[in-house]
Amino acid sequence: IIYEHDHKYVVNRNPAVFKDFIAPPEKIINREFYNSAKKVFVLSKICKQVIEKNLEINNVHNIGCSLWSQKDLDLIKQISHTSGKASEYGILQSSNTIKGTLQAIQYCNLNNIEPKLVSSPNYAEFITNLSLCEKFIFFPQVLETYSRVCAEAKMLNCKVITTPKLIGFFSEDYSKLSGNDLHNKICINIEKAVEKFEEEIYG
Repeated sequence: IIYEHDHKYVVNRNPAVFKDFIAPPEKIINREFYNSAKKVFVLSKICKQVIEKNLEINNVHNIGCSLWSQKDLDLIKQISHTSGKASEYGILQSSNTIKGTLQAIQYCNLNNIEPKLVSSPNYAEFITNLSLCEKFIFFPQVLETYSRVCAEAKMLNCKVITTPKLIGFFSEDYSKLSGNDLHNKICINIEKAVEKFEEEIYG
């Protein structure tokens, strides 16, 4: 069983740099590893399409979500009800270049926006800070297999300004939902994912 969320089938781990997300043959790696799996689980519709086209395999299953603990999901639901909006715009403060903090800052500068920087090693504090933003600006530099932070922002009733074609979450039909409706849908998908894991492992 492979739980795939990092594009480890292409040498650069970013199919977004190739036309239509299709890497040339010499850039493909680990083909037999994926082909030999009983099942390859991916997190979104776009990632299922991309991995199938690149590896030409038919053992891929899309669970349509990332995985949160019930504790974190309860926290998100609680904070979405208790937090007002204190800032119009927020961006993710990250030293990881693929998360696009620099690009988000450049966008803000071009549009005369003064964003709130959202960052904390403490998850509850991070989610609280995110919930205080009316709009969340996020420009990843890779194809995000799901993007937990975008889903979290929408569960917290933030509008997301991004490049949706690079966000796995936005390839899912339910991504148009927000707040409790989105929260409930993600909870259902996680339950179904766990059932599918157990089915494939214990069969």
